[in-house]
Amino acid sequence: MPGAAYSWPLVLPTWPQVGFQEEIKMQILRTAMDKGIAKLRTNGVAHTMLKVQYILEDYQVLELENFIYNDVKGTLRFSYQHPRTFQIVEARIIPANEKSYIDIAYKIDKYFTTSIVLQIMPEFTANTNNAVFGENTPPPYYWPATLPVLPLRGYSETGNLNITRTQDGMKQRRLGELPGTLTVNYILNGTQTQTLIDFITITLKGTRRFYFPHPRTGIQEQVRLIDSSNTLCTISHIGTGSGTGNAYTKATSYYSVSLNLEVIP
Repeated sequence: MPGAAYSWPLVLPTWPQVGFQEEIKMQILRTAMDKGIAKLRTNGVAHTMLKVQYILEDYQVLELENFIYNDVKGTLRFSYQHPRTFQIVEARIIPANEKSYIDIAYKIDKYFTTSIVLQIMPEFTANTNNAVFGENTPPPYYWPATLPVLPLRGYSETGNLNITRTQDGMKQRRLGELPGTLTVNYILNGTQTQTLIDFITITLKGTRRFYFPHPRTGIQEQVRLIDSSNTLCTISHIGTGSGTGNAYTKATSYYSVSLNLEVIP
């Protein structure tokens, strides 16, 4: 359970009406090699950056500003209900821009669109030591069976030959190949999204290889995650199901999820 001394103010909505986006982050150290693919290792545990957007009345905007600047002083942790998992987590405010912790835009009458960025603290300090596999050792991990094989929002891929140019202008291919890249975009429900996050952060620890069904060939390829600014996965809330009578439930929420993968040659 979170042990923060402060809690998200009760006068503010718990659900971000405009929407939210989260990035699963882990510090990955990448060491380039003269031959073959780069070596990866983790430094620290996974955490989440969460951008939430609310529609607030004028008095609620004042309450939020007071909470950020006077209560938690822009740095202290507080208890917050995560809009995807609906669990109470520990969070802290991250500056939304270079000048402020909060972005406020007038909407209509006495209402404002308000955006803040939160860092969700990890629940525990995990052992981040990576299992060591030789270059020719098959990984023991597979894409989870409960996740879709085909990315419903599409995919793109690029090859990457390891070529260097000599001083006389002749091209010469170096020994070894570099991985190709594959960007996949899925639509997942709440349960599937949590399965993917657990697979990335707990099973793979952000760096381990796994078998993945290539969406074009159908062949099980060895892949690993590519981090962009230490971001392993981007998740955006896109809507909820219908017919349940409750729009804000874990079971009826859907997310657009994007991953960047290296395809190991």
